[in-house]
Amino acid sequence: MAEADSGTVLLKCFAGGCDPAAICSALGLDISDLFPERLNAPHHPAQRWHRGLLSAGEALRALKFEAEFAAIAAGNLANGVPLSDRDRQRLAQACNRIENLYREVRA
Repeated sequence: MAEADSGTVLLKCFAGGCDPAAICSALGLDISDLFPERLNAPHHPAQRWHRGLLSAGEALRALKFEAEFAAIAAGNLANGVPLSDRDRQRLAQACNRIENLYREVRA
């Protein structure tokens, strides 16, 4: 799993060659969850990532996304699939985002 520069989530099944729809289904996601909302949309949540401006729903949605990435990485490791350097960097980014969400909600 990786993230494109556009924010789109890239998936690859190393075990059985599952297609993205099957991977999403196993994770309880829709294909649309792999694609970020357009940043130029009015009042887009990503444009408001300043302390105290996230709603509870926005914070939970972001937390869910980052936790799912961490769960996929953990599942790969548990199945003997090593993380690439890019995946390790993205996992560190997920941890930082979760920490920032924690600080945001506590503010």
